[in-house]
Amino acid sequence: MRIAICDDDKISAETILQICKNSIGEREYLIFCSGEEFLSCEKGIDLVILDIEMPGLNGIEVKEKLHTLHKDTLIIYVTNHREFVMDAFGIHVLGFIEKGRLNGQLPVMLQTAEQILDQDTMLDGLYNSRDIAYIKAEHNYGRLVFCKGGTYLMRASMKELEEKLTPCNFLRIHREYLVNMMWIEGIQEKSVCLSGKDLPISVRMRGEVGRKYREYCRKNARYC
Repeated sequence: MRIAICDDDKISAETILQICKNSIGEREYLIFCSGEEFLSCEKGIDLVILDIEMPGLNGIEVKEKLHTLHKDTLIIYVTNHREFVMDAFGIHVLGFIEKGRLNGQLPVMLQTAEQILDQDTMLDGLYNSRDIAYIKAEHNYGRLVFCKGGTYLMRASMKELEEKLTPCNFLRIHREYLVNMMWIEGIQEKSVCLSGKDLPISVRMRGEVGRKYREYCRKNARYC
């Protein structure tokens, strides 16, 4: 797991780094002092511990840039001002920590991040489940639709795909659709929005879809 710490306060960044090492041991840690510096990194970042208030690009703007670039980096926000929290909700945001409570809260969120990242699986030995927004049934095949664009037709029934991907936080919403809850942008009574597309929820599944998605949000400390 590659972890980035993005904070313009050097002392705060070093404190966060030490808590990480004490909680989950040695990983690949990268420290950035600005949002611009973080976004210029060409390495794939699994998790960023991100200060909301920074000169230049703030943490909220960094999150929006990540979404625009279709980056699936998980985010843990740290802040001294909870009034910014409402603007920071979004996809891949695990939660928020006040800087004065890092020692108590950060280790718990790091464990949650590890659990999420460990749930990934490979399909056809080529495609990481985390990169798939949803799957559409096409006869005896499933069309994988990727969050960064593009598709892949895989020979497998929806039943087979559902059994394999349910532990990876995929949810059946319709006989033709299996969605990755990680990429859900919004959910209504009759549809789910992923990658700007509204996918139908079957009538018989509506109650179960809403319930399972709420459970997923609570489990992963997300604000959906």
